[in-house]
Amino acid sequence: MFVITAITNRTEFKYGPRGFRYILMEVGHVCQNLYLGAAGLSLGSCSLGGFLDRGFDKLLDLDGYIEKTLVVIPVGKLKGGD
Repeated sequence: MFVITAITNRTEFKYGPRGFRYILMEVGHVCQNLYLGAAGLSLGSCSLGGFLDRGFDKLLDLDGYIEKTLVVIPVGKLKGGD
């Protein structure tokens, strides 16, 4: 399970209102590379957008405001795989 978090204030301080957009673009790139790495190892992966934000923030000891969970990506063996 990969959980991607961000401290948005850092990027928004430097880039202003566009900062959050840049964060989301980077998260997309990370997800794509995780997909490719998983596929290369014959594993499955899937980004989850519907998760309990506060649950993951609490699990990872994040405050949910300064640092927050953005996406969760489980990676594992494919059904019917070797």
